[in-house]
Amino acid sequence: NTLFSGRHYSEYKNHHIRPQLLLVPDKNRRTESVLEALLIQQKKYHNEPFSEMKDKLKRSLEKQWSVQKQQREQIAALAHDIKTPLTVLQGNLDLLADSTLSEEQSHEVGQASEAAERMTDYIRLLMELAKVEAEYEYQPVPIQMEPFLQKIGEQGQLLCHAKNIKWSEKMENDLPTLCGDPMMLERAVMNLIGNAIRYTKEGGEIEFTAEQSGENLVICIRDSGEGFSKEALEHGRELFFMEEKNRSATADLHIGMGLYITDTVVRRHQGELFLRNRTDQTGAEVIFQIPVKK
Repeated sequence: NTLFSGRHYSEYKNHHIRPQLLLVPDKNRRTESVLEALLIQQKKYHNEPFSEMKDKLKRSLEKQWSVQKQQREQIAALAHDIKTPLTVLQGNLDLLADSTLSEEQSHEVGQASEAAERMTDYIRLLMELAKVEAEYEYQPVPIQMEPFLQKIGEQGQLLCHAKNIKWSEKMENDLPTLCGDPMMLERAVMNLIGNAIRYTKEGGEIEFTAEQSGENLVICIRDSGEGFSKEALEHGRELFFMEEKNRSATADLHIGMGLYITDTVVRRHQGELFLRNRTDQTGAEVIFQIPVKK
């Protein structure tokens, strides 16, 4: 991926600059990187005043990034506004479920309640997505990883107990202190635990491990579900990914934002996310590693 869209390409092709030499890594999408690339080009090509090109490019990119920021804020605001009527709807459905109903009415209310719960889950994910993609939300502080992960482990154990799933964890002693955003990291790990629970049948098992390997903190979550399909291994981290087998209206739908959010958080911490299938038994294995900065 590169920073220049087709629009930028066509705009600057007319300035007699070779566009392929202007491509820079699309990490933090910083204007300075683009300007530095242009400066290198200016030393080779003197047909256009550098200051004029620099200002024009800067204005164009900043306008585009401003629009993207506004879109994220609008999504977050819309998701928040929808959450309130959904809460009211769910409350009324719960009241209906407790009243005297025929078998058919009870079935219909149950389906409506399940649909409302799925909508609430999607709204929560949309709000999380807007937060993790907003740079100003990233607030790194020193995190003592041992108590931090123990707290997450307790949450995972409670969630597994509610679904009659066995929870096991193994954490290395003296885990390092990590500089990161605790809210983002908790969100990332809990997304992985939630995915593991979703795809593990009752009576199954989820394993949660954490250790330091070299200069990295490595967190691994394994489940005893069906494992990743080939399609999921290739595209599971993409936004809104959903496997074909889960696209029917009656399926247990879960749009692919959870892994995308986790991957975004891990990359924000200069880490990597790996999706694998277990080799010792059937099940999925998700690993992410984050460098420990000294």
